[in-house]
Amino acid sequence: MLLLIPVDKKDYEKANIVRIDAKNIWITVKMDNGYIEKYSFFDNKDDIEEFVDYLIVKDNKEDIEEFLDDGIDVLVAPLQNDIEEIIEAYKFKELHEI
Repeated sequence: MLLLIPVDKKDYEKANIVRIDAKNIWITVKMDNGYIEKYSFFDNKDDIEEFVDYLIVKDNKEDIEEFLDDGIDVLVAPLQNDIEEIIEAYKFKELHEI
């Protein structure tokens, strides 16, 4: 399972989720059986070569049409800010589906 999250910096421990329309960095987090297998940062989402299963956004009013058109499901993390909080919420199915 590959998660895509727009973040504010290339630091796993300090990065926070940001809106898609902010000039941001992208992190992909590869999950396997509830554990993080690996993660990677990208300056441009078009550089991501693997298929993304879920885009995680800050709120449900973001422009997500291009992701839906690409077959990527979208989850909302309304209360979570850092990557660890988002991953924990994902594992326990606490993120909202759009």
